[in-house]
Amino acid sequence: MKISKNKLLIVTLLLLIFFTSRAQDVEISGSCITNTNALVLGGDTSNTTYNGNPVYYNRTLPVNYQGNAITTNLYLYYALASELGTPENRWVVAYGGQPYYYYITNATTAPLGQYLPFDTNATVTDCGGSVTISLPCTSFTTPLFDSVASICSGASLNDLPTISNNSYTGTWSPGIDNTATTTYTFTPTTGQCATTASLTITVNTANKPTGDNSQSFDVTNLNNITIANIVVNPSNVIWYGSLADAQSATNPLPGTTVLTTGATYYAVNVVESCSSEPFGVTVTGTLGTDEFVNLNFACYPNPTSSVVNISYSRKITQVTLINLLGQTLMTEKTDSTQVQVDLSRLAKATYFIKVASDDKEKVIKVIKQR
Repeated sequence: MKISKNKLLIVTLLLLIFFTSRAQDVEISGSCITNTNALVLGGDTSNTTYNGNPVYYNRTLPVNYQGNAITTNLYLYYALASELGTPENRWVVAYGGQPYYYYITNATTAPLGQYLPFDTNATVTDCGGSVTISLPCTSFTTPLFDSVASICSGASLNDLPTISNNSYTGTWSPGIDNTATTTYTFTPTTGQCATTASLTITVNTANKPTGDNSQSFDVTNLNNITIANIVVNPSNVIWYGSLADAQSATNPLPGTTVLTTGATYYAVNVVESCSSEPFGVTVTGTLGTDEFVNLNFACYPNPTSSVVNISYSRKITQVTLINLLGQTLMTEKTDSTQVQVDLSRLAKATYFIKVASDDKEKVIKVIKQR
């Protein structure tokens, strides 16, 4: 663009006052212009004014023109109707040797606002579209969004809104994931005085219970075995009498339910209202006479924070400590009617102590407190 300093200056006093009060650097964004870039007031020291108005300039503006990333110079200046061949004077954007390329659609808000291509036939690859001239941001606002309630893994999850509650537009990344807790980042559209924002959506997963899916119990009375005797991990599951009940979460069984030998019971782990897949355990109760005589057996205190005392009328030959995963933590040979098992170093949890006396065994559920 060639700007002659000798051209007749046509301007009203009102425009002079208006632009003198607003004179400062501006920014340009949109169309094929890469990101938001500054236009410096008087940046071209040889052309600081034109037609009585300030000239804005960027010597190295990044542009994507016809698919190529190039750098060019750019001017923002005030052109007369006689220069443009238009009914009125206009602010225009000129770059890359073009006499003018974009012009503002509403001269009363110039030089700020939206500019359209002077050539209405300009294609997108030829930088068709529009550009926006705006004042630089002096502060940045965080886009605001409503929180999203936690969901269960695999549940439906809608796309996040692309317009914030305080009217900033932008995009989110990464893509929506309904299988794992994810923090999403909102990036505002270029040209807005806004920062990025983040939003975390919690996805709860309830792991399927684990344990032995076939469990046997030797008792002298089959009414002595209940739901509470079945061992699975975690221990705080909900039990059901059929797979259909477990899948529909209907007819849960209390822990006092007497087990039916040969039947299969289904455990469901629940985390934050999310249910796991059911885990089936088939139980077998065997009648026998080799059970401990409970009247002569004692185990205390239970719950405990340290030591468990065990006593029996006959000599206790071995004690074994087992966790909920079925792992043996300790085995000790004994030869006494009174034995102590120290749980003080163990974490707060439920454990099992297997007590043996000659050819008899008894398993005790013990709760370790802090």
